[in-house]
Amino acid sequence: MNNNKNRPDRLIFPSIRLCQPEWYGEGSLQPKVWDRAGLLVIEGGQVILSLNGNLHAAEAGDRFWIAPGTEVGGHWEDGFRCSLLLFSCRRMERFGGQWLAVEAELPPTGRLKQDLQQQDRIPGLASEPPPRDRLELKHALHRWLSGYLTLTRRQNEANAERTHERNSGASGTLSGIGPVLDYMSEHYARELGVSELAALAGMSVNHFIRTFKSKTGRTPTQYLLHLRMWKARQLLFSTDKIKTVARSVGYRDEHYFSRAFKKAEGIAPAFYMKHPDRRIAAAYYGLDDYLRTLGLQPVAALEKTRRQDHSTAVSERTRQKSFGTVWLDGSDFSYASLRRAKPDLILTSSRLESDSRLDRIAPTVTIPYTHDLPRQLRRMAEIVGKEEEAENWIQRYTEAGMALRQQLIAKHGRPLTAYYIRVGATLCRVYGRLSQTGDLLYDDLGMELPTSFPEGEWALTVSQEQLSQFDADCLFIAIEPTPEAAGRMRVIAASEEWKALKAVREGRIYDADDFLLKTLGPSGRLEVMHDVFEKLMGSADAGKR
Repeated sequence: MNNNKNRPDRLIFPSIRLCQPEWYGEGSLQPKVWDRAGLLVIEGGQVILSLNGNLHAAEAGDRFWIAPGTEVGGHWEDGFRCSLLLFSCRRMERFGGQWLAVEAELPPTGRLKQDLQQQDRIPGLASEPPPRDRLELKHALHRWLSGYLTLTRRQNEANAERTHERNSGASGTLSGIGPVLDYMSEHYARELGVSELAALAGMSVNHFIRTFKSKTGRTPTQYLLHLRMWKARQLLFSTDKIKTVARSVGYRDEHYFSRAFKKAEGIAPAFYMKHPDRRIAAAYYGLDDYLRTLGLQPVAALEKTRRQDHSTAVSERTRQKSFGTVWLDGSDFSYASLRRAKPDLILTSSRLESDSRLDRIAPTVTIPYTHDLPRQLRRMAEIVGKEEEAENWIQRYTEAGMALRQQLIAKHGRPLTAYYIRVGATLCRVYGRLSQTGDLLYDDLGMELPTSFPEGEWALTVSQEQLSQFDADCLFIAIEPTPEAAGRMRVIAASEEWKALKAVREGRIYDADDFLLKTLGPSGRLEVMHDVFEKLMGSADAGKR
């Protein structure tokens, strides 16, 4: 880990939350990706935790560090309780005379060793008294994480030293070139001389060149060119000018870079991403839909699964359009399957944790997530040279939405109010305007968010008793695919608060289990928009769950 990037005095915590859940009897948590970091302390009972598919038997006293992007699940036979500190972490970095908050590089997920468990204590965890306020909690977390980063760095340095000793021969020189490859991967934009690399490996120049080629199949100069072109292919997916890309990979002269790139790739950088034969893989839901909307066929994509039974939910129409696409199982991702698709480039989302394994298959570009569909489509179109196709689609989509809104108002006499609600095993969440479902209901179809919903809130977690505060003409309900969630929905449906809602009395309760996945892409969102329109135009009975 780069210690300069994560200096403890530069870490900040924009959000922090301490909770202490408890479960009784036998139960389980379906695997779910956490978007924040967490400290998990088992306070009582026993549980089998699943962290990124790795199982850990845990009991009272065990502690776990959970990095952002970790898939967390679990199973227990006789209940357990825990303390959980969830937080987001940023580091302050100076760019161009300004301080900016960027993602912090944090250690990987795992069980904490004893030396990490016993350092600075945190209020509210492991039977410690609760914090007086959030500021005290942040200070304690800052001390703990600073110590954790320091200990982790020391362990990494010790491991590196042991690796160096194992790779050293009787003469004390390195017999492998692993450290050299790591150095070249980090400093490929510099002018790296063979003599410098040979000295780093502890070899003579001639011996180093022979060893390097025997291990990699390339000379050091060829390997450096390979690294530069690999990174250039990734950067050409951005909107940076060729001059900027050239300097980013070590070329001061953009014309020399263009010649080198064309010699290596067979095509000039200006036309690389606009070439129709570019093989692009989509490693996040919805990105394949954007590519198809722009007339491009992804060579690999994540296969959507039904929330009810996890069976295949890729429509026949999508499959017909996707002949030749390698479908990847989103619940059990296979890097081998992705590698067999032989992508030139992989697209992923900022919603996922950075995955170096993807970048070893092909240059990988992270697309910033937004639920603003036109903005995202234009961004993708600019990358692949499909601006005209994007504008044509956006115009048709806008016109379709206007036509549907007018018909709905003509039928009902006014815009209908609506809520989108998700029911899980332990929570009931009501969503507002600041989400992809909000864009669909309120922007695309012209429905209205009741004024009782707090302005500026993304979603609210509510109790059964609070449901009466969220009355609307229509309710779109998504139930998580677990027996516990189905049971919770049955309890809600039997309550007087639920029965008193206007949408329940008038039969305007609609199944929205596939909203989230489908609305991640343009054609999926168009399909859901028409589906909702047909339900609202049909009879009341047609909408009942």
